[in-house]
Amino acid sequence: MRYRLKERAISLSTDDFVIRDENNNVVFEVSGDLFHIGDTFSIRDRNTGEEVLHIKQRIFSHTAQYDIFMHGAEIASLHKRDEPHPHVEVANSDGTVLYAQGSFEEWDLNIVDHYGRLFAHISKEFSIIGDSYTVDVAPGVNDLLILATAIVLDELREDRKI
Repeated sequence: MRYRLKERAISLSTDDFVIRDENNNVVFEVSGDLFHIGDTFSIRDRNTGEEVLHIKQRIFSHTAQYDIFMHGAEIASLHKRDEPHPHVEVANSDGTVLYAQGSFEEWDLNIVDHYGRLFAHISKEFSIIGDSYTVDVAPGVNDLLILATAIVLDELREDRKI
């Protein structure tokens, strides 16, 4: 499934996105919270208004770390690692670990497991106002987890942590 993440041009926070599906329908809205210490994001279903995912930065961590929650339960934790080389990994509650690989400078990334199996591809699109990304998610993969990963990667890029 293909998604497009587009940062809202006019927003109280620079971390608000609209997520469209491959038919250009708005399916999710993402809002960042300005009034928290550390980054927090809420992904809401556009049709129901229900929060489907919540992302919260861990403040007291020696590297950048974000926890991802679905219906109040932690489903994954995203970490920036520096050893043996700088990379980002997503540790899922089911034991699966995914890695963001590719060019962070050109923003052409694959999300793979330790066997190299492709779970998703994230690429940055040209946009005059706000950041815009295409996220291609492989069949059978948790779309929301991959979208949350793309949002956190964007935040890490903005904070110059990757």
